[in-house]
Amino acid sequence: MPSRRKILRTLPGAVALSATAGCPATGPSHPVLNCVSVTNDAAQARTVHVIVERADELVAWDVLELAGHDESGVPRKWIERTWPAEPAPFLVRARVEGRDGWEQVDSEGLANGNYIHYDLEVDEESAVFWKNSVPEPDEQCPGAPVATGTPETTD
Repeated sequence: MPSRRKILRTLPGAVALSATAGCPATGPSHPVLNCVSVTNDAAQARTVHVIVERADELVAWDVLELAGHDESGVPRKWIERTWPAEPAPFLVRARVEGRDGWEQVDSEGLANGNYIHYDLEVDEESAVFWKNSVPEPDEQCPGAPVATGTPETTD
């Protein structure tokens, strides 16, 4: 009587499965920085300096003038995305003019291959980065240039 292993080896699916057993999965090794925005929730106008580094290279440096929060809604501005929509390590730093120190966030610990939108929310006393992390970029950054397509995998 043939052994169970011999029978499994004769099945086409078992061959494919055994050929890939133990192989690590391939795919993106970092998330994709899709967009960066700044929202002023304070009553006064604010000036915010934003720096974006991707793969240890400065890819954006912008100074945003934001109107104060009023009856028409919360002012939001977008950083023009000049970096590719591909997985890479990144660092985003921002400073509200007139305040000490920089707020910063990076790609460390984020889901590989996910699209990231960081929004710096400024209020009367503080500034906090909020993260939106999704597997597809659809409608993640309304009003801003958006990364399209799926990040390519590396072999």
